[in-house]
Amino acid sequence: MSSQQNAVDALLIRLGMPEEIPTFQALGVDRIVTLRKMSEEALREAVPDDEKRKSLIESITSRGHLQARRAGPPSGQPHPPRSADTELVRGPFEEGRGGGFAPRGGRGGRGGRGGGRGAAGDMQDGDDSTRVCRHFFSKEGCKYGEKCRYSHDPNDRDRGQELPSGSGMAQRTVEKPAPPQNYKCSIEVEIPTERIKYLLGTQGINIKYINETCSTYNERFDHVDEKDETFKIRMLGATEEAVNKAKELLLLIAGVKREEEKKDRFQYAVNELDANTHAARLFAACNLKNADTPRHLSDSILRNVLSSFHFVRPQEVRHFYMYTSSSDKDKLEMVSKIVSQLSGVQAILFCDQKRVEEMRKGSQRIARHFNGVEPQFVYRQLTKEERLTALEKFKNGVVNENGVKQRLLVTNEDYAKLARKTVIPYVNLVINFSVPRTEEYYVLQSQVTGRHGTVGASFLCVNTYEEAAFRELKENIQFERFEDEDHFRATAVELSYDTVENSLTPETADPPADWREHLNDKKPPQSFGRRR
Repeated sequence: MSSQQNAVDALLIRLGMPEEIPTFQALGVDRIVTLRKMSEEALREAVPDDEKRKSLIESITSRGHLQARRAGPPSGQPHPPRSADTELVRGPFEEGRGGGFAPRGGRGGRGGRGGGRGAAGDMQDGDDSTRVCRHFFSKEGCKYGEKCRYSHDPNDRDRGQELPSGSGMAQRTVEKPAPPQNYKCSIEVEIPTERIKYLLGTQGINIKYINETCSTYNERFDHVDEKDETFKIRMLGATEEAVNKAKELLLLIAGVKREEEKKDRFQYAVNELDANTHAARLFAACNLKNADTPRHLSDSILRNVLSSFHFVRPQEVRHFYMYTSSSDKDKLEMVSKIVSQLSGVQAILFCDQKRVEEMRKGSQRIARHFNGVEPQFVYRQLTKEERLTALEKFKNGVVNENGVKQRLLVTNEDYAKLARKTVIPYVNLVINFSVPRTEEYYVLQSQVTGRHGTVGASFLCVNTYEEAAFRELKENIQFERFEDEDHFRATAVELSYDTVENSLTPETADPPADWREHLNDKKPPQSFGRRR
């Protein structure tokens, strides 16, 4: 066990289950939020003992509130954080989730010091009095049931009805402030609900910054329903320029603008031929219009610029996904089912940068699952000579009994970006060991396969923690699920191979044959129009 305990280790020790720590360390589960996302089947496999598993589930689902509700938190420990339902209704410009500041001298934020006060000014927080759950006495009822931290005692019903609407705890009755009279312009901004947390920040510091910068005011909101996909925020200001500027900052801080740019890059990667053809025609037309003017470009400059464009039609790639655990053993066993249907291995395995170096230590295990083909590893920590040597072995391959030049490369997304602007050795299979960070990276990695008018196959390993990222990929890419050999058999027979008789790898493929002679050459300066 490591000298530094993570949150899961500490929880297991507190529950008297230190023997389970190695199991969760092997699964890579080191955070409580990750532990909560584990499926029931995965948790049963990790903790076979029913009593221990029940104790663990109660601890993570109750969010630590195992003490009796009337007893309050243990001595010396602060009360657990409150959810969005328990936010205090704030006064005008009071600091907190609604944004703004408190004109009064007290501490702002989430309730300030100590607990809230009742309508009569009596303290409702502490050992002598219990907070009342407003939701329990409503028509819908309390979704937390017995695990709710607030009182469900029928004797407290009248006291619960006296609480202000929108609160989950006893608090002061404060009416929502009206916006200043000079705020005559308004605009409604719609953002994904899951990104509210980025917009608010700690104690509403981000939205507070927006209001300060743009001299705006946002309409207050008490509760965000996580079931809704989007959430609307109304910004008010003295001028249209102010509210429009506030909208831009809202979208930027919430990450909406970044998501839109990411989707644009994805669409460009998918439709690169059409986009570049349109851009080249527009570029030539503008230059023709500028004839006999100082802005007219010479033919040599035109050729230099257009040489940086990529005019290759995207190849046909069949996309498959397979659910696996986070362990390499499980993933490689699925790979064996794929490789067993091939006439030879001509593949690239993509994984995270750090994982490439780690997997190099287990190269023999990887080779066993790829029909004994020796893998080559390329990652940033290698010297230039080591990297080019590995790429040369990958390019040459080893001929098997079917005449196929077998080759296997284990690398990261850097090679996929390089493959967009250089000629690479032919491969017909790509294995993505994890879900890439963005759609753009997945497209780049999958399109290194099946070039020269052939069919390629791209497989994506998905575990429980990557489900959300995979759902985003499925919105724009059509995937087929792979569970056994039958799901791949139709595509396997359509794959082409780089053989001795029919070579699909051009002689100009990277690296060049004379790379050793130019190993110590200085890098030429970047020319105008060169692709970055």
